[in-house]
This record gives sequence, C-alpha cells and structure tokens, in this order.
Amino acid sequence: MVFKDELPALVPFEPEYVDQFLARHNQVMAMVDAADRVLIGLPHDGDSFDDADQEACADRLEYLKELGYVVPQYAIDALREEAEEGSE
Repeated sequence: MVFKDELPALVPFEPEYVDQFLARHNQVMAMVDAADRVLIGLPHDGDSFDDADQEACADRLEYLKELGYVVPQYAIDALREEAEEGSE
C-alpha cells in the first residue's frame, strides 16, 4: 500500500483525546481507501490471514518477516506478551 500523503501525527489513546483520536483514525482510514495497492513480489502478496490466537499470529508475522515482508518487531513482541498474559 502506498499512501499519497504522509500519515497524520499520532494522537495519544487517552480519554481526554477521544475526539482527536477518532478524527485521526477516520483520516487514516480514508487514506487507506485511497492508497495505491502494489505487489511487492513476495509469495503472500494480497493474502489475508485469520490466526487462531495471539501466539499463532506472532508465529505468522515472524514467518512473513523472514520472507522479507516489513513487520515491526514490536507487533510480534506485543502479541507474544498478550499470549503470555492470557495463559496466566
């Protein structure tokens, strides 16, 4: 996905910023709708996944990252943390 403009500045996810957060969210969703989709030439271009749980999703993201997809490590770490918290 290639955005036509830069993403708007982040807004804290705090109660006092609800209106600003929702406005930014709506702006980003409009940008997603207008963005150009381009294939990057990897085996799962355009695929969607629905993993059973956080651990399976983290495994999938690591697999995709190993293939060359850009996956932020913090996303994998957060999923693993959630999976660990859920097993306690």
